[in-house]
Amino acid sequence: MGKTFLKNIKLSKNKSIEFQLDIGHEYGMASEWFELNVGTRSKQDHGGFHFNFIFMNIFALMIQFYDHRHWNYEANRWYHYNSESED
Repeated sequence: MGKTFLKNIKLSKNKSIEFQLDIGHEYGMASEWFELNVGTRSKQDHGGFHFNFIFMNIFALMIQFYDHRHWNYEANRWYHYNSESED
């Protein structure tokens, strides 16, 4: 059975950074030596930067810098929590 270590640090009212380390779990394609994924997510819920590294299908490091807010697709902006509903 694998082990997971998770640390979430709140940086501001709407921003956090999350570190996750998984050891002993199975990820991705078993035939690959490593997998690297770096990208951003914008104009969607919890948008931000992410970095994923998987080695030998048993070690995974994930780092995500993200926004806590949800995206209002109709208004093309973040929801204003105190003044509107997400329904």
